[in-house]
Amino acid sequence: MKSKFTILLVILYIGMFHYSCVNKGKDGDSDKDSVNEETFTTDPKTRYKLPTPVELYRFLKEQNLPFKKELMNPSKNESKYNTADRKALNFGVYASDLAYCAVFEKPQETYEYFKTSRSLADQLSLAEGFNEVIAKRIEKNLNNLDSLYDITSDAYWDACTYLESQGKEDVLAFIIVGSWIESVNITFGMVGVDKFSPTSEIVIRVAEQQLLLDNLLDYLTGVKKNDQMNKIILKLKDIQESYDKLYDNQPDVPITKSQFKEIYQKVKNLRNAFVS
Repeated sequence: MKSKFTILLVILYIGMFHYSCVNKGKDGDSDKDSVNEETFTTDPKTRYKLPTPVELYRFLKEQNLPFKKELMNPSKNESKYNTADRKALNFGVYASDLAYCAVFEKPQETYEYFKTSRSLADQLSLAEGFNEVIAKRIEKNLNNLDSLYDITSDAYWDACTYLESQGKEDVLAFIIVGSWIESVNITFGMVGVDKFSPTSEIVIRVAEQQLLLDNLLDYLTGVKKNDQMNKIILKLKDIQESYDKLYDNQPDVPITKSQFKEIYQKVKNLRNAFVS
């Protein structure tokens, strides 16, 4: 049987299937290595190459796209989330926004979104990842952008690992969904319908999210669900139906403009329902 956390690793913040390992020091220390790629096996016939959570945003930055703060969930919205489900969903959303800020080298925004994520983490009783130690590391390294990249990534993984180890897969499921929907929404928003091109590497990356959504839904089948999560799954399956239309395309057309627009609208609607 597949490990739930292994499947989680496959689907979080994904979008890159192959990339080379990068070793960097944390907090400016060159003697510490951070491995940005690991290989996990969930089945003898299946092997997954896994990027760190911020790899999708690194890819977007490498395409020389401008940072768009308006695509993120404003930090002031954090006080609106008054149920455990909404707190977990938007912890995932804010963790994604935090990664976006860190990768695009926005130190002040990175600290702002860390504080927002930490507030929700405290309310969710997350003892790992978003604590005082990490807060001090971020403050110390606001001008060390490589370290911010590593610290924010480590914080998110530590939080997810902690929840899994505590048997809180139901909370983790909401965080995963919030993270994924925010990452995909930002990616769509950075491209925009007006600048759509079927040969764009970013558009191709958007099309590749089809497989990752399939994996996400597969993961959610094995998680204890409440009525709210069941409603979210129906919305994700609706997005999946739109993605399935890509199978009818010609080999050289991964996604058409009308398909791009349809999926983007569904993703945006679900994301806006999460953050409203």
